[in-house]
Amino acid sequence: MLFISLSIAQDNIVQNIRVRRLQMEFIQEGLSERSGVPLSTLRKFEQKGSISLESFLKLLSVIGGLEEIVNALK
Repeated sequence: MLFISLSIAQDNIVQNIRVRRLQMEFIQEGLSERSGVPLSTLRKFEQKGSISLESFLKLLSVIGGLEEIVNALK
């Protein structure tokens, strides 16, 4: 049973990733370089929420949250 719609969850995830990026004082180009995620992919993610799982995990490995996601799915 869902308590939150998928689109709201997606929007919240995108916003949280963007906030973490800004808190770490990364511009999009910097996060792209550090994570290995193409800049166009990062921009598309921040605009539309669309990204592959691999790219999402690469972003989390740089800005934090990867272990939390893995542990939450146990």
